[in-house]
Amino acid sequence: MSFTHLTWRQRYQIDKDLKLGLPMAVIAHRIGVHRSTVYRELERGRDAGGCYTAAGADERARARVRQSAANHPTKSAALWRRAERWIRRDLSPDEVAGRLELLSGHACVSVPAIYARIRRDEVSCGDLHEHLRRAPKRWVVRPTTGGLPKNRPSIRQRPKAVYARRTLGHWEADTMLGNHSHPARVLIAVERKSRFTMLAKLPSGKALPTGRALARGLEHFKVTSITFDNGVEFANYARVCQQLNCQAYFAQPYRAYQRGTCENTVGLIRQYLPKHRSLRKLTDAQLRRIEHRLNHRPRKCLGYLTPYEVSFNKTPVAIRT
Repeated sequence: MSFTHLTWRQRYQIDKDLKLGLPMAVIAHRIGVHRSTVYRELERGRDAGGCYTAAGADERARARVRQSAANHPTKSAALWRRAERWIRRDLSPDEVAGRLELLSGHACVSVPAIYARIRRDEVSCGDLHEHLRRAPKRWVVRPTTGGLPKNRPSIRQRPKAVYARRTLGHWEADTMLGNHSHPARVLIAVERKSRFTMLAKLPSGKALPTGRALARGLEHFKVTSITFDNGVEFANYARVCQQLNCQAYFAQPYRAYQRGTCENTVGLIRQYLPKHRSLRKLTDAQLRRIEHRLNHRPRKCLGYLTPYEVSFNKTPVAIRT
């Protein structure tokens, strides 16, 4: 299927017809597109005040084009032929990407791009996938029961200063299950700069007790923002953020790397609460002990300071037991 982007002339016509109060279907017919295209254009082209102008919408569209991955330089056919030849010699995509970088002196192609090439080859009845030692991980979209507001703030709206981890107060939140034999789970909140961790046991994944536990656990800390997972247990996020006087953001679905600090902390907690263990008999004392171990554990990313020392600006001392 081929498509074209709206032109300046079409955006000018939309701007003009909107001022005349014409219906969307009429505007779409006059510029030769489907009315859903007009709705999308209005949604993406409005300024911060909700006003649509042809000049502003066209400039925002040009900015999106400049940032689009589709405009990155394409790889040459010779590069792909070499990569495919090495894959047929049973080299992994990681080995192929690393070898190409070694020979050229710069990164030529990424590992995900090679996997994407293999998948396209498989769809066209090619044999590249037969040379992989293991099948690439497939993302399975699981059905959801819903419950989260559709207009929840996206992580794309989060200020870029949060990524720099220069100030305290920006948290990530998620929940962790045991062996699925019982609905009990652990609520995890991690501060992005210090990696300071707050844990709480939840009887289930219902939104109301999750929100109460999160607000109670963070009420004595500085909280500027919280980045949530898209689980329905965080459907009560608005009340939590109102109580803590902070801003909420939600990671994109199936993009766990956007909450990398929290995901890494889950991996550390699994040392004490492995997946095969039920959380039904987990006590508050056991959870406080795990929390204490995490917050007084030296981290390489912190220059081997502990989260407690960074969070409360303490002088390094002997490791607490």
